[in-house]
Amino acid sequence: MEEKPNNMPMLDDINLPHSLRRSIWLIKDEEDGNDYTADEILDNKPQDIIFNMRSTLTAAYKSGESKYVCPFCGEPVGLKVRTNEGDFFPFFSHYQDNDDSCPLKTTNEIDPTRIVISSENQFKESILHQDMVTKLKEVLELSQTFKDIEIDKVISTPEVTGYRRPSLYALYHDETKVCFDALVRNPQIGLLVGRNAFYKMQKMFYLWVFPVFSTKHQRMSEKDILYMNRRNVFVFDSLDYYKNTSSKKYLGNMEPNHVYAYEESIRQKRLMLNCYWQVPVVNEKGNVSISWKGPELVAFEDVLLDKDSFEAYYHNSDQDFYHSYSPDKQLLIDEWMRIKKDRWKKIFDSIEKRKILYEQTLARKERRERLAYYYPLIESGEIAPIAFQDEKTKLWGYKYNEFDIIPPIYYEVKPFYLGYAWVRKAKYWGCIDYKGNRICNFENTSVRNISDGHYKLYQKDNIFFVFVQRRNLCLYDDEEELSNELFKVKKGEYWGVVNHNNDIIISLEYDYIGVSSNGVIRAKKNAKYGLINEIGEIILPFEYDDLDEYSNGIIVAKKDEKWGIIDKDGKIVIPFEYDYIYHPKQNKTIRAKSNGRWGVINRNNEQLIPFVYDEIATFINGRAKAKQYKWGIIDESGNMVCPFEYDRIIDCSEFYWRVVKIYYTSENRPIRRQNRWGGIYYKDNYWSIPHNKWGMVSIIDGNIVIPCKYDSLDVFVDGKSRAKKNGRLGYLNEKGEEIYDYRTFKNGIIVYQSSFLNKCGLMNGRKETITGLEYNEINDFVDGKAKALKNNRWGYINEKGEEVYDNIERLCDGLMKFESNFENAYGVMTDSHKIVIEPSYQQIVCFSEYILQVKHNSYWGLINIKNEIIIPFEYDDFEVLSTETFKAKKYGKWGVLNLQGETEIPCEYDEIELFENGVAKAKKNGRWSKINEKNQELYTFTPSENGLIIYKSEFYDAYGIMDSQYNQKTPPHFSLIKDFNDGVALVKESGSWGKWGLIDSFGNELTGFKYDEIKEFHDGKAIAKKDEYWGAINKNGKSIVPFRFNEIRGFLDGKAWASGEYGEWHLINGRGTYLDFTIPVDIEELEEFVDGKAIACGYNEHHEKRYGIVSQDGNIIVPFDYYYLLLTEANLVIAHLQDKYGVITLDGKTIIPFDYDDIEEPIYQGKAIAEREGKVGVIDISCNVIIPFDFEEIQYFYKGYASAKKNGKYGIINEKGETVIPFEYVYTDVVSSHKFMVSTKAVFWNSKPKYYRIIDIDKEHVEEKSEKKNTILIDKIDKDNIYIASVTGRMKIGVFIKIPEIGSSLIPAKHLIQIGKSIKDYKKGMQVKVQLLGVNEEKQQATFKIVEKNA
Repeated sequence: MEEKPNNMPMLDDINLPHSLRRSIWLIKDEEDGNDYTADEILDNKPQDIIFNMRSTLTAAYKSGESKYVCPFCGEPVGLKVRTNEGDFFPFFSHYQDNDDSCPLKTTNEIDPTRIVISSENQFKESILHQDMVTKLKEVLELSQTFKDIEIDKVISTPEVTGYRRPSLYALYHDETKVCFDALVRNPQIGLLVGRNAFYKMQKMFYLWVFPVFSTKHQRMSEKDILYMNRRNVFVFDSLDYYKNTSSKKYLGNMEPNHVYAYEESIRQKRLMLNCYWQVPVVNEKGNVSISWKGPELVAFEDVLLDKDSFEAYYHNSDQDFYHSYSPDKQLLIDEWMRIKKDRWKKIFDSIEKRKILYEQTLARKERRERLAYYYPLIESGEIAPIAFQDEKTKLWGYKYNEFDIIPPIYYEVKPFYLGYAWVRKAKYWGCIDYKGNRICNFENTSVRNISDGHYKLYQKDNIFFVFVQRRNLCLYDDEEELSNELFKVKKGEYWGVVNHNNDIIISLEYDYIGVSSNGVIRAKKNAKYGLINEIGEIILPFEYDDLDEYSNGIIVAKKDEKWGIIDKDGKIVIPFEYDYIYHPKQNKTIRAKSNGRWGVINRNNEQLIPFVYDEIATFINGRAKAKQYKWGIIDESGNMVCPFEYDRIIDCSEFYWRVVKIYYTSENRPIRRQNRWGGIYYKDNYWSIPHNKWGMVSIIDGNIVIPCKYDSLDVFVDGKSRAKKNGRLGYLNEKGEEIYDYRTFKNGIIVYQSSFLNKCGLMNGRKETITGLEYNEINDFVDGKAKALKNNRWGYINEKGEEVYDNIERLCDGLMKFESNFENAYGVMTDSHKIVIEPSYQQIVCFSEYILQVKHNSYWGLINIKNEIIIPFEYDDFEVLSTETFKAKKYGKWGVLNLQGETEIPCEYDEIELFENGVAKAKKNGRWSKINEKNQELYTFTPSENGLIIYKSEFYDAYGIMDSQYNQKTPPHFSLIKDFNDGVALVKESGSWGKWGLIDSFGNELTGFKYDEIKEFHDGKAIAKKDEYWGAINKNGKSIVPFRFNEIRGFLDGKAWASGEYGEWHLINGRGTYLDFTIPVDIEELEEFVDGKAIACGYNEHHEKRYGIVSQDGNIIVPFDYYYLLLTEANLVIAHLQDKYGVITLDGKTIIPFDYDDIEEPIYQGKAIAEREGKVGVIDISCNVIIPFDFEEIQYFYKGYASAKKNGKYGIINEKGETVIPFEYVYTDVVSSHKFMVSTKAVFWNSKPKYYRIIDIDKEHVEEKSEKKNTILIDKIDKDNIYIASVTGRMKIGVFIKIPEIGSSLIPAKHLIQIGKSIKDYKKGMQVKVQLLGVNEEKQQATFKIVEKNA
């Protein structure tokens, strides 16, 4: 046996490392005979189930029975449980531990992979396995199709780590690599999957070969292998196996008369295998089971080697499982298949889970060991964990030397100090130690570091803490720093003072403690104020209502609701007689309030400024702002420096103070209201809106430096103040003048720019103004001109600031138009560039000599060269007709004007063409007609009886009536007027959906417009339709046949055919009464009568639905024996009888015998397209063959030509059958008598191709087009008209038709179903009568319905 290469491990998918001693991972179930992994049995079982299973197995073992045994040694196994560092581990183990020969025991922590290999190798050395491999090699060597045969050949590849060693390797037909493994024992699923995947990656075919197989009892491995070979089992059996006593324990009893594969292979000198395969069976109860086919002895040449999947199989049973049953049974099979395949997924998941659990166990152990090493070092202070943030989760933790001491689970952390750290989870903070243990609850909303070890905590209920490290947690409600060493703290309602060590310096008994000023602290106790020092000694007794801070040796105090000043010893400096006193600080003067007014006193209580002011501010440099309704400025003697006229004054510098005046504007802002019914409305309301305007005054003399007109104003810096005006920032000097930005060009010209206006202009070198601030931007001068931006438009100016005009064009003799880019307008100048019309028009066109057509405010008018208006600016366009007249367009309509501005034809037409001989074509309401120079329409006339004339207005697409002198009797407001008959005419009201009525020769209405349709009068009667039912009226409009019939065919001799409520046809008289007349046919359908005869469809005496012909008086002319009748031109009828077609007359005479498979409509000029024996030709009504039956298809003739199909290709033939265009296209059609459409691109059935060429009769290329879709002329469609259409094709959506002079359309399949027809009833070329069904004007498409069931 060939040795394993060095440094190359075995590759198997079972890699289940264990850390527990004496456990086994492979278990055999004695009840079903299958092998299972320990994970399959134990995974996802709760502890109570594990312990219950453990006791049950132990009881069974003691009674001498065992459910689970070791598949290798056969010893019983039991269930044991261990806990390791808090983890719960159930495992299987042998009951007897004295025998250590079983390799499945992991006493020495043997890799389970090695256990499988050891087990597998033992079976490979068995007599049965060696016998199978020897015999298989013998057969392969006899065969002529195998070579390079090797036993245990080592197969490896650089792409995959490891190797494989199959039982046999061979090369089949010099190119296909095949590996065989003799399957004697029950290998594990991981081994099966691993090997199968390995060989597929090497593009080798891999076959497991059994020595024997039973269709009644399969081992689990045999079932697993089925999924790899399309449910095929290959058996290489031999009679010798059963003679060997050592092999019998693996084999069962073989069926009698069984043909053995080895013996048959020797006889035929080629490899033969017995093949079994599965098929699914669903019984009547809906249960799914498996049935077996085989054995069938097959040669290896008959085994399919699928090079896409690298699977070898004889019968593809997967197809039986997916394609052999009805949908309901197939659902059961699919579910059964899903359950079976779940076994694979569970095995793979179990393998992967064991790997992960083992790796996690190792990781936890390693972590515990490292933490045990680091914790003492952290506690002793030798090392300190450092905060870090995880890049993926963005959470924080602590680590040391890249090892996570505390994993990243916190949103925010503080540094460790003496073994403790503050961390945040979600919204709240808490404290942990270096092991991650919680020291205080996570209930603080924020933490602020005060100093090392001192933190201020903010809790969600707004209670504050000060935390001192070493677990000294001080529960204070508030804290403030008093000095470098002291803190003010609050607990409950009282304040005190502590130091850094939380030693109480001042007891917590004060209502308030202020700041420390030179060691003196203002405090409050029992609602009274006094002074204490930093060690709590009382300096000033607690007897004052209020105290200001101690400063400059004095204190402003309040006593008995009055204010005065005392020193720190309590001696009165200013008596307690004022409403309020400001502390003087460094000033000699004191601002005081008495009787609601402010004044100024000195420290001797002498009045310096009287108490007359609403407010006085602090004096700065001897000046103070004071308020008397408005603000002004006073000096220390009370003299007014600046008048009291400002709304605000802000002291900002040593010399200047900013002042503000407020201006109000009235704005209309609607107020949202609600009425008493709940409705919302808005009511106008005028608001007074304040606007602050800033300025600046001098505090020396009060003079205005900058007037109050700026939106904002800053203090002066380096002699400049930044100001805002009109939303823009700029700078002002101390004189209040704007400081411009200057830029000098090469030619010495200066551009100066205002920041407030965002405008610029030009100055010369002496800073004399050339232009005002009227440009947005000016570029440098080039060749004496500069590009400038004005009114958001670019143009050019010269060095004098004059515009340089552009786009100068000649208008007429001596005049030119020019364009001002700045104004975006045109003007007119002479040839000497003298401007005669300033640029003020959008466009200027020469209309005639000295008359200009100009556009102003988007409208056109006429002016002369003096800019005087001839025609006002109110027209959309002009077009010259003659030297005196011109067309004018106004509000989208055209008319005619003269140069005097007089209207000759009003602007009421869509279009007007040039007059010729006093007549012009004009368009109105989308329709063309002719008018004369008097604006009178020239009508279309149709003479009628009694000198009446029916005329039509093309403008209105309507009809009216005139007398013989062309005097109008009725205006054109009828949609249609049919010819008069006995003084009565049928008329249709205007509109495409209008109703019908009757009028007399004077235009008087005889009936209202209430009829859907009226047919021509015959014998004084007219058939009419009203409200979906038919009846008849006389010439007075009186109903003589009630409107209760579905259909009525024309009257003859006082009788007519009518369709009743249920569609049955009867004869009626002139009053609509049924006549006592019967025929032996129940007629369901009846077409229009022609020469007193009509095609009918009904049930004959044999109760068969057939076609026949009846007369108008009720007699049967042609018996009802035909399957189909179709009336065509020349009153000939195409008939279908006993699967053959022929042609008869309306009297039933046969014109063309019934010898044809089909005859297509129409019969044109005595000729018909017919089909016979699968071929198409043309015959005449004398049965002469005009065009031989050599074609697969011939379309109807047009202009003497037709498209035909021959040998699968299309061409064009003439009426003699001669080829005009050769048969080499996928589509052809006749366009005219000498042009044809051809295409080589694939098209849908009978549809026009998207890409085609037009060629002439000599095949010369004329044009090439791309057709996207067919449209239809909707304007030409009348809703009530009935059209004759030709069928051009059919698809699932319906039947395609073509209507002459209108276009192509569709009869929907849904409509055909409603009338009892199908798409198959209509053939190409057939003519049908249709009526409008629906319109899509946007897409120019329409659908039609069948109105006569003759197709």
